[in-house]
Amino acid sequence: MKPTSLIFLALSLILLFCGFMTCHIAEGMAKNQGVKLYDQEINDEGDYVYTYKISNDSVAKLNVNFSDVNINIYGTDSQSYVELKNFDVNSYKTTVSGESVTIESDSGFLSSLLNISGSGLEFKGLRHFLIDKPDPEKVKTVNIYLSNNSELKSLTVNSLNGNVYCKNAKAPIDYFINASNSNVFFDKVETSTVAVFNISNGNASITTSKIASLSVTIDAGNLELVSNGAYSSVATSYNLSVNEGVIKYNEDNIGTKHVASSSEPEFTITANIGKGNITATDDNKKTS
Repeated sequence: MKPTSLIFLALSLILLFCGFMTCHIAEGMAKNQGVKLYDQEINDEGDYVYTYKISNDSVAKLNVNFSDVNINIYGTDSQSYVELKNFDVNSYKTTVSGESVTIESDSGFLSSLLNISGSGLEFKGLRHFLIDKPDPEKVKTVNIYLSNNSELKSLTVNSLNGNVYCKNAKAPIDYFINASNSNVFFDKVETSTVAVFNISNGNASITTSKIASLSVTIDAGNLELVSNGAYSSVATSYNLSVNEGVIKYNEDNIGTKHVASSSEPEFTITANIGKGNITATDDNKKTS
């Protein structure tokens, strides 16, 4: 190796060491002064937590795309936000484009250094490679908290090999759930707009929920619909069909199709199942 190359190599190692020491000193100073140096924080349970707060007046669309983790959606009275638990800081990215925010899994050296937002290209800094990593034994989760008074217009979730849970959410927004090798559960969810499920392989369960327009497409899997009286025959228009399977409506086996129209429907439910069964209960015979 040439002397010049050795000199540059030595200088690089010295600069790397100095950068490492500077980051740790700065982290200690920031902690003492109550200033956040990194996007992540460590909670009392030892979880590494990244939080993105959703501003009501500037964010209309939220997109969340992850693989191999469960995605939870909860209703809340406080501000809407997204919480990532136990993710390596270099394994995800947040992109802002106009009124749309996308939070998704990410990998690669270049993308780990750079962050793209509505204001342009931002250098994230080498410090992200020097911080401690979450314990790999800890479970990764994505939690989405939706304010009941949120002005968010739509939420799109793309899930691969991870279940999607939505509970006690009452924000009047559109839900678009795209899932592969994943199950989808909606419990006590209310929206005056739409919920659209597209599932390639997995089950869907909607219980005690009031969704004005519900559309479910499943290539292979079962649909369970338990309304506990919300989707009564006089208030709901049904269009249910299965290609390979059966429909059981209020405990009665009614074949492969069920079409029922209401004169002034409060709810519309459309479901198309490729290979699987539909179980629908709307008359309080089953409780959740």
